[in-house]
Amino acid sequence: MIPDKFKVAGFDITVNIVEKTDDNDYGFWDDVNNTIVIAKNISMKNGELTALSERQMKNTFYHELYHSFQFYSGKEYSEVECNIFANFMLEFDETKK
Repeated sequence: MIPDKFKVAGFDITVNIVEKTDDNDYGFWDDVNNTIVIAKNISMKNGELTALSERQMKNTFYHELYHSFQFYSGKEYSEVECNIFANFMLEFDETKK
C-alpha cells in the first residue's frame, strides 16, 4: 500500500496519486513541496492512456522515496541508485512473511 503521508528527517512528506503527470512521467519527487507524485496512467506515443499496474505504481513510489532520502542525506540524486533500491524494496515487500 502506498501511504498518503509519512516523515523523512522530521519533515512531513505528502503522496499525491494523480491520473497523469504533466510531463507524462511515472512519478516524481518535489523537494520544494515535500511531495511525491505518482501517476495512475501514462500516455503512449499514439496518445492512448495506459493504466499503470499497482506494482508499477508501488515501484515508482519506492523510487521517489529514495530520492527523498538522497535529498535529506545531502547525497546527489542518482537514478541508478533509486532504481536499485526501489527494486530491492519491492521484492522485500512482496516476499516478506
